[in-house]
Amino acid sequence: MIYSELFSAYYNAVASILEHAVKGDLTDDLILTLVQMKAFPDSILTIPDSLKDGTWPLLRKDNTTSLEHVPTMPLTTLQKRWLKAVLADPRVQLFGVHIEGLEDVEPLFTQEDWKVYDRYLDGDSFTDPRYIKIFHTLMEAIHEQRGVSIQARNRYGALRRYSFFPVCLEYSSKDDKFRVLSSGRKSEYNLGRITSCRMTDEVRTGYYHVTHTKSHVTLEILDERSTLERVMNRFAHFEKRAEDLGDKRYRLEIEYVSADETEVVINILSFGQYVKVLEPLEFREQIIKRLKDQQNLRLR
Repeated sequence: MIYSELFSAYYNAVASILEHAVKGDLTDDLILTLVQMKAFPDSILTIPDSLKDGTWPLLRKDNTTSLEHVPTMPLTTLQKRWLKAVLADPRVQLFGVHIEGLEDVEPLFTQEDWKVYDRYLDGDSFTDPRYIKIFHTLMEAIHEQRGVSIQARNRYGALRRYSFFPVCLEYSSKDDKFRVLSSGRKSEYNLGRITSCRMTDEVRTGYYHVTHTKSHVTLEILDERSTLERVMNRFAHFEKRAEDLGDKRYRLEIEYVSADETEVVINILSFGQYVKVLEPLEFREQIIKRLKDQQNLRLR
């Protein structure tokens, strides 16, 4: 664990309470408010009582404290090394994130330590100055709800100009690419195909909420060669429900955004005979078609 329990919600809630106690403005009602804001629902049953009855000898009965200074939670060397490594990722650098105090810290790992499989090799050029400038322009337009005018190549390589209001940016780990979602007729644009981008004077009024059509697939997993663990890791960022069927078999339902279906299909195929699609029928047919296509290619 890179981040220990000392940095958990419970410790942050108590630290916030003690900060107000040092300032001299802590009340019983404020204790309850801070616990509700910074901890979990059941924390209201333990944290206030533990502070008030002396189980945790940090507060006096009048809500003052013997502490002279506001609690601080400095990062450990291991945490600093992890942050230094993450900040070196060119995708993270696109967002202009900078943390002071890491200048003399050795990163925990480097980008060369990563060996990524099952990913397309034509990912975006995250360090290209033109790409970075386009990324920042889109981010600024999203925050200011401004329109943009872009020039981009379509799938045939022809340059086209588009104007739209950018809503958010999405990253595909399978494609290793960013795309910008818009509120216009064409819903998304790959950043790697954009050759130029400028903000316009148009301002979007109202709030536009991006809605994704959700789909699901139900799998039966035979847990041999650590297949269950590998499937769980592969789909770690998806909403899942698992059921133990016994005899080393598991039923797993995965919910995903419909636009990512091709990526989900490819990931499932990578587990071979140890994973079987139960439903829906349309998804099973996609799996069967891809397997037949692969077989046909081998026969040629």
